[in-house]
Amino acid sequence: MSALSELLTNANTDGWSYELIAEKAQARGHRLSRDTAWRYMTGRQAKTSPDQLRALADVLGLRYDKVSRAAGQPADLGPYEPPREANALTQQEREALNLIIRALVRGRGPEPVPAVETHHKPIRRAAREARPDTPLTGPDEPTP
Repeated sequence: MSALSELLTNANTDGWSYELIAEKAQARGHRLSRDTAWRYMTGRQAKTSPDQLRALADVLGLRYDKVSRAAGQPADLGPYEPPREANALTQQEREALNLIIRALVRGRGPEPVPAVETHHKPIRRAAREARPDTPLTGPDEPTP
């Protein structure tokens, strides 16, 4: 049993079935299936989703940060706000930065992140288009 499944099971003091947990989550506006509840509660969930963790925390009366920590997730810092200097970025630079952010968080769970090629070439290409006057070097490009 994982730390997460142990926490969830111990919080289920009324002995609710997986189906009832899912129904309660759905009634509160969350998307959680019976099978997903079963996987989390029994320690069989390979990847965790912040949305699913929030649903389980809500239904079982737990604080999200406690559930998230038990799942090994990084602390939820809330919405990301770039520094003020980011206002000086062009649209292309902003798009390049968005690609980098998506590549960093991809694979952390089934969050609604659009599919983005994470190989360095598309990111490098976007950065090059954003700042064509800045030389970029990497493992596939010779140093100028």
